Amino acid sequence: PTPGSVNDVGMDVDWQGERIAYLESVRSDLARKLEAERHDRETLIKELRGRTATEVREMSRQVAVMKAERADFIRLTQTKAQEEVAEAKRGAETESNALKDELEALRGRNRGLELKIEVLNRDLAHKIGECTE
Repeated sequence: PTPGSVNDVGMDVDWQGERIAYLESVRSDLARKLEAERHDRETLIKELRGRTATEVREMSRQVAVMKAERADFIRLTQTKAQEEVAEAKRGAETESNALKDELEALRGRNRGLELKIEVLNRDLAHKIGECTE
């Protein structure tokens, strides 16, 4: 066949057809890869969002637990302080009562001593009176 003959045109048409088919298969492969990447990206985004939401929920739970623990600590500290104050008050009251009892005993002893002094003074006055008679 000579250049530009019908056979050359036919081969050109066949070659163009093969090239188009090849380019179609490349385009189809690229479209499949692009769709797979898009799907992978969407899946990854969903996983990240799910993980982020899960992490946020977990952090929120941890914060709630820490707040509850802090409230318990404050409550226990206040209760302990109240118990210590009550104990100190009871101790002070007991000591105050003991001191009151001791003071009352000393007053009773003082009255007893005053009575003895009166008796001794009367006896002394009586003896002085006897001596002067």
